[in-house]
Amino acid sequence: KDHRFRGEAMLALGNMPPEKGMIKSLIDLLSDWDGWNRYCAYVAVKKLTGQDFACEWIYDSEATRKATAAQWKKWWDEEGSKKY
Repeated sequence: KDHRFRGEAMLALGNMPPEKGMIKSLIDLLSDWDGWNRYCAYVAVKKLTGQDFACEWIYDSEATRKATAAQWKKWWDEEGSKKY
């Protein structure tokens, strides 16, 4: 529940073998209210999948972040969920 440690937990997940539920959760966390947590989710999901839809997860506008998160979700629905 402590948001200060959530980012570190996400980074740790990025070092584990990829699992479907974990990757889906990390993609959902790209829309987190906290910029550090969004960035950590991005680093972890990129490491786990090798996929990269980049934006500046801490400082980009909400519209840019939402559009990029939507790209990740589309990729997951169309391709990623079939791989893991």
